[in-house]
Amino acid sequence: MNRERLFRLCALLAGVGLVVLYAADQYVETPYVDLQEVDRGDAGRNIRVNGTVTETGVSGDTEFFTLRDGNSSVQAVSFSRVGVSEGDRVSARGHVSMYHGKLEFIVEETQK
Repeated sequence: MNRERLFRLCALLAGVGLVVLYAADQYVETPYVDLQEVDRGDAGRNIRVNGTVTETGVSGDTEFFTLRDGNSSVQAVSFSRVGVSEGDRVSARGHVSMYHGKLEFIVEETQK
């Protein structure tokens, strides 16, 4: 097999692999975690949480807010504006991260 055919085959297989990963991602449900149960052990984990938006702030396209549920809260950051306002009750999907030793929730999507 010559190099050009091998390159085309590799490109085709890579494209098929990306399509399969995208399709599989559409069927994998992100687990819901109660806000009071989110802790450092969840770092790197993709989860969904529910909470009320408080303490909002914006810097460029980055949105900062706190998600509260009862006595529990987590600092949330969205690197693309999700358009939340103080008092909104939302379901947020994203991943747990540690930033300067503090727990943080990186928001990828919200639903009101």
